[in-house]
Amino acid sequence: MRIGLIAALRHSEEGGLRAALPLAGRSVIAWQAALLRTLGCERVLCLAETSGGTVLELQHMLEGQGVQFHALRGLAAIPALVRAEDDLVVLADGLVPDPAVVRALVGGEGDAPLQRMVATIPADHPLAAAHPEDFERIDAARHWGGVLVMRGAPAQRLADFPADADAVSLLLRLALQAGTPARELAARELVPETWLLAESDAAVARHEGALIAAAAPPADWRAPGAALAAAAVRAMVPRGLEQGPVIAGGTALVLLLTGVMAAAFGFGATGLALAGLGAFAALISHGFAALSA
Repeated sequence: MRIGLIAALRHSEEGGLRAALPLAGRSVIAWQAALLRTLGCERVLCLAETSGGTVLELQHMLEGQGVQFHALRGLAAIPALVRAEDDLVVLADGLVPDPAVVRALVGGEGDAPLQRMVATIPADHPLAAAHPEDFERIDAARHWGGVLVMRGAPAQRLADFPADADAVSLLLRLALQAGTPARELAARELVPETWLLAESDAAVARHEGALIAAAAPPADWRAPGAALAAAAVRAMVPRGLEQGPVIAGGTALVLLLTGVMAAAFGFGATGLALAGLGAFAALISHGFAALSA
């Protein structure tokens, strides 16, 4: 079984949980869970001080997708939930890496096994210098890069440590002791657009803008209606990525049907206006759907 381990423990510069910060329509931890799902994880463990709020929302979402979810207050339960033959994928608290970069590191396409590895960054990298508690040093020249794929067997040794110890840090050390190979991230893979640490609201906002700019439909002003719809999608994405296509699509259908009825009763101009608004709403729905994909 492939098992993911994430955490909602560390706080941003403003004092809120990093995991709960909103990023383009969903929380940081929901982005992490989505990455674990793309890697084939069937069970997700979440270290958290409380099982309510964002963690509870994540639990409902994952269980609705058929994924087992366990909110843990410490490391004591991990040995019972991770078997020796399992693959364990660990993400640093508040880290949102580019799925394409992670997939290149660990493979696992289809039924292919994940490549066990410890992602590393150079000791002089700005992330390592600014956040040594997140990207901890593993030797003189390297720090952990925030992503780890290891065998489940070393996790059994967590039972030998105090219950209040840092589970992620211990797993990193146990993986290295077990001979898990290191994979150094290239400089092009460590730019802010591909390796976000949700350290502050400002950092998340910048990353959100980059995500939307890269994925939103282009605004071609030779087609004013489509351009306005694209601009509307860009503006509304942070508040409604998941519900946007449904709401806009429903609005489009209602407006188009109302326009047809108005025209049938002799109000041609009103019907045409409503039909135009319906077509505009349909463009917005299409833009939301493309961006969600």
